[in-house]
Amino acid sequence: MIISGKTDKEHLQNINTVLDRLESYSLTANLIKCHFFNDKITYCGHVTDGDGLHHKSPDKVEAVVKSPRHENMTQLRSFLGLVNYYRRFLPNLATVEAPLNQLLQHDNTWCWTDECDQSFQKVKELITSEQVLCHYNPKLPVKLACDASPHGLGSLLSHITEDGTERPVAFASRSLTKAETGYSQIDKKALGLCWVYKSSTPISTVVVILL
Repeated sequence: MIISGKTDKEHLQNINTVLDRLESYSLTANLIKCHFFNDKITYCGHVTDGDGLHHKSPDKVEAVVKSPRHENMTQLRSFLGLVNYYRRFLPNLATVEAPLNQLLQHDNTWCWTDECDQSFQKVKELITSEQVLCHYNPKLPVKLACDASPHGLGSLLSHITEDGTERPVAFASRSLTKAETGYSQIDKKALGLCWVYKSSTPISTVVVILL
C-alpha cells in the first residue's frame, strides 16, 4: 500500500485512517516492512517522487542493458516483454522495435540481421534515458500529439504548465497491422490521430497536434 498526502498533516491523517481500517478488520501491518515519510519510493518497477514518475528502477534498467544478443524467439519475447512494461516512457517504441517484432511473426525464419541489431541497441538507449513523466493534474490543460511511421503509430500526452512549458505525462505507440502498412503516409497519420484520440481518457481540455 502507498499512502500519501499533500502535507505532513494530511499524510498523518491518511495513515491513521488506513490503520484504523485495517484494525477494524483484524488486519495488522509488519512494522519492519513499513517506511514512513519517504521523499522517493520504488513501486512496481517505477521510481516515484514529488517531481513525477521516473523512468524505472535501476535493477530493471541493468537487466535490459546487460541483455546479450538473442539467439531464439523465447529470449527475444522475454526481452521485449520487459521493455514493453515501460512503453509509456519510451517515444515511438513500436517503430524502434519493428525489426524485432517482425522476427516474432509465425511465418518468419529466425535471422538476426544488422537491422535487428541496430533496433536492439536503440531500444537499450531508450530504456536507459532519464525521461521523467509528470504526475497527471486534472486542473491543467493537456496536449495530445501523434505521428506515424512506415511501421507504427506514436503519441505523446503532455501537460501545459502555468509558465507555458510542456511536460510529458505518457507516451504510447503501437505497430501497424499488415493492411495498415499499405496506407498512404497521410492516411497513416490520420489513423494515428483517430487511434490516439479514441484510446485517450476523456479530458475536458485537449489540444490535438497531428505531426
